[in-house]
Amino acid sequence: MALRVSCQGTYISLFRYLVPLAFTTVVVDIGEQFLNRSIAQGANAVHTLAAFGLAYTLTKFFMAPMEEMKQVGLVLVHDHRGRQKALGTVIGAGLLSAAFLVAIGKTKLGIWLVDDLHQVDGITGSLARQAFLYLCGLPALQGLAWVHGGVLLQWHHSALVGAASLADIGMQILTVGVLLHTSLKCFQTIAIPVLAAYAGMTTRLVFLVCGYYYYVHRRLNESKETTSEKMPSKPLTVRRILGFLWPLALVQMVQKISRPIINLFAARTAATVSSGVEVSVMVG
Repeated sequence: MALRVSCQGTYISLFRYLVPLAFTTVVVDIGEQFLNRSIAQGANAVHTLAAFGLAYTLTKFFMAPMEEMKQVGLVLVHDHRGRQKALGTVIGAGLLSAAFLVAIGKTKLGIWLVDDLHQVDGITGSLARQAFLYLCGLPALQGLAWVHGGVLLQWHHSALVGAASLADIGMQILTVGVLLHTSLKCFQTIAIPVLAAYAGMTTRLVFLVCGYYYYVHRRLNESKETTSEKMPSKPLTVRRILGFLWPLALVQMVQKISRPIINLFAARTAATVSSGVEVSVMVG
């Protein structure tokens, strides 16, 4: 009887831990639908939808390694020095991603990648390159958020991680609702989903960082002291982080690149910009 009660308690704890994580996966798709809807209500919606769909799917390719920083926080970060190394790795990778996105937005690389390779018209190409510039800071924000999310998961605060995802989507919806009543709707529609994406990701980051400092920060010191007494561990290094991260990042990047490839073939074979938009929105 005692064994049965113990097993039931284990399953309940596992259920409470996993449900918020499953929720975070679902709300990402919901957020993207709101971003697309915000564009559809603005001026020049056809070109803007195509441009943002193209830019956002490629940006998610650069964001893919940052998603796996959650695993770094979950598995490798056990003390404050380890957290600093993880955050430093994120900042370095974020600057590298930002450099690539700025290069796409500002150099001939972007003209070749967007206009020539995708064979879009001049208006769509110009808007897409502009969107790449606007989105260049998003990968770093996501990485910073997920490092803290991973540490919180390590300490069994999955509900807080799920709540952060909900706050992200809520802020995106609120931002879109406010900005649709401004002049951006008529003159700079593509800025609406970009600002909403930043607002949501910043809210997620603030939520997770505050949760980390409230629930984990002091206990992380205690964990380090206890662990060092029982069994000395090697300090976390950037090299160790990258060695752990690259297989996970590679899988994510392969998954993320499939959608831009579909967009590429769809854009090259579409008879009109409108049909290209529909495909871009569906797969983006």
